Amino acid sequence: ADSAVRRELAEALRGQGHWDEALALIEEGVAAAPGDESLQTARGELLLARNEAEARAATGRGDAAEAERLQKERADLELQDLSRRSAAHPADLALRVRLAKACYKAGRTDQAVSELRVLNDELAGAGTTGSLPQAVGATLKQLQPARPRRATRPL
Repeated sequence: ADSAVRRELAEALRGQGHWDEALALIEEGVAAAPGDESLQTARGELLLARNEAEARAATGRGDAAEAERLQKERADLELQDLSRRSAAHPADLALRVRLAKACYKAGRTDQAVSELRVLNDELAGAGTTGSLPQAVGATLKQLQPARPRRATRPL
């Protein structure tokens, strides 16, 4: 089946709560056509949706530990998906900002700062002005750890 048919079938399976079958269908498509961005995106969306459904179920039954585990898993899934998408579309600046935010949300502050520094340098090098470079610069300032000032000795 082509990727559009696979995505539609997977969505129908997902709607019926058949997460594993939907994921298997998409995984087969990804294996057959690893460069198909639409299947990669469908895979990421499916994994996130399954995680969200499992988290709601855990919360509903009062399983706080499982809900917390799933929340951490979701942050990792978002990070993986955004990393893949950002690598595939490096010119998508909004996507790269979302990646930096996901890094921060997942507790990977150093990676978030690194992503923002690269983006900030690219924006500055291109002479980009406006709200995006300002927002990136402000966020970068907030995330960077304060560096201690070196003591100066009076002459």
